[in-house]
Amino acid sequence: MSRLEAIAAELGISRDGARTFTGAVRQRFDAAPSYALILSAIRRCKAQTPRPSAAQVAAMIQRMSRDADERRATDGRRSKPRQEDGRPGRRGRRQR
Repeated sequence: MSRLEAIAAELGISRDGARTFTGAVRQRFDAAPSYALILSAIRRCKAQTPRPSAAQVAAMIQRMSRDADERRATDGRRSKPRQEDGRPGRRGRRQR
Protein backbone atom coordinates (compact mmCIF):
# COMPACT_ATOMS: atom_id res chain seq x y z
CA MET A 1 0.00 0.00 0.00
CA SER A 2 1.44 3.34 -1.00
CA ARG A 3 1.42 6.34 1.28
CA LEU A 4 -1.18 8.03 -0.90
CA GLU A 5 -3.43 4.98 -0.60
CA ALA A 6 -2.89 5.00 3.18
CA ILE A 7 -3.98 8.64 3.31
CA ALA A 8 -7.06 7.78 1.23
CA ALA A 9 -7.91 4.89 3.55
CA GLU A 10 -7.35 7.00 6.67
CA LEU A 11 -9.69 9.74 5.43
CA GLY A 12 -12.15 7.37 3.78
CA ILE A 13 -11.87 9.03 0.37
CA SER A 14 -10.75 8.00 -3.10
CA ARG A 15 -7.14 8.07 -4.24
CA ASP A 16 -7.87 11.12 -6.40
CA GLY A 17 -9.48 12.80 -3.39
CA ALA A 18 -6.38 12.02 -1.34
CA ARG A 19 -4.19 13.52 -4.05
CA THR A 20 -6.31 16.71 -3.99
CA PHE A 21 -6.23 16.78 -0.18
CA THR A 22 -2.44 16.40 0.03
CA GLY A 23 -2.08 19.07 -2.67
CA ALA A 24 -4.12 21.44 -0.53
CA VAL A 25 -1.95 20.67 2.51
CA ARG A 26 1.31 21.05 0.57
CA GLN A 27 0.18 24.37 -0.89
CA ARG A 28 0.44 25.93 2.57
CA PHE A 29 4.20 25.29 2.84
CA ASP A 30 7.30 26.57 1.06
CA ALA A 31 8.90 23.13 1.21
CA ALA A 32 6.24 20.47 0.71
CA PRO A 33 5.93 17.93 3.54
CA SER A 34 6.23 14.24 2.70
CA TYR A 35 3.28 11.89 2.45
CA ALA A 36 4.53 10.16 5.61
CA LEU A 37 4.46 13.43 7.55
CA ILE A 38 1.00 14.28 6.21
CA LEU A 39 -0.25 10.80 7.19
CA SER A 40 1.17 11.19 10.70
CA ALA A 41 -0.49 14.58 11.09
CA ILE A 42 -3.82 13.19 9.84
CA ARG A 43 -3.68 10.43 12.44
CA ARG A 44 -2.96 12.95 15.21
CA CYS A 45 -5.79 15.20 14.03
CA LYS A 46 -8.22 12.30 13.93
CA ALA A 47 -7.85 11.99 17.70
CA GLN A 48 -9.73 15.31 17.93
CA THR A 49 -11.96 15.31 14.83
CA PRO A 50 -13.08 12.36 12.72
CA ARG A 51 -12.53 14.16 9.41
CA PRO A 52 -9.76 16.80 9.64
CA SER A 53 -9.52 19.56 7.05
CA ALA A 54 -6.42 20.44 5.06
CA ALA A 55 -5.97 23.54 7.25
CA GLN A 56 -6.09 21.44 10.43
CA VAL A 57 -3.55 18.99 9.06
CA ALA A 58 -1.25 21.83 7.95
CA ALA A 59 -1.48 23.38 11.43
CA MET A 60 -0.65 20.02 13.00
CA ILE A 61 2.41 19.65 10.75
CA GLN A 62 3.59 23.11 11.80
CA ARG A 63 3.05 22.21 15.47
CA MET A 64 4.94 18.93 15.05
CA SER A 65 7.80 20.74 13.34
CA ARG A 66 7.95 23.41 16.03
CA ASP A 67 7.97 20.75 18.78
CA ALA A 68 10.78 18.87 17.03
CA ASP A 69 12.81 22.08 16.69
CA GLU A 70 12.40 22.80 20.40
CA ARG A 71 13.48 19.27 21.33
CA ARG A 72 16.54 19.52 19.09
CA ALA A 73 17.48 22.85 20.64
CA THR A 74 17.53 21.41 24.17
CA ASP A 75 18.92 17.92 23.47
CA GLY A 76 22.47 17.38 24.56
CA ARG A 77 22.86 20.58 26.54
CA ARG A 78 24.48 20.14 29.89
CA SER A 79 24.65 22.63 32.70
CA LYS A 80 28.41 22.14 33.15
CA PRO A 81 31.21 20.39 31.29
CA ARG A 82 31.72 16.68 31.93
CA GLN A 83 35.18 17.12 33.41
CA GLU A 84 33.79 19.32 36.19
CA ASP A 85 31.41 16.52 37.17
CA GLY A 86 34.27 14.05 37.43
CA ARG A 87 32.91 12.01 34.55
CA PRO A 88 35.07 10.83 31.68
CA GLY A 89 35.03 12.75 28.43
CA ARG A 90 32.83 11.62 25.57
CA ARG A 91 35.66 10.55 23.31
CA GLY A 92 37.29 8.25 25.84
CA ARG A 93 40.15 10.56 26.75
CA ARG A 94 42.05 9.59 29.83
CA GLN A 95 41.69 11.70 32.91
CA ARG A 96 44.88 13.57 33.85
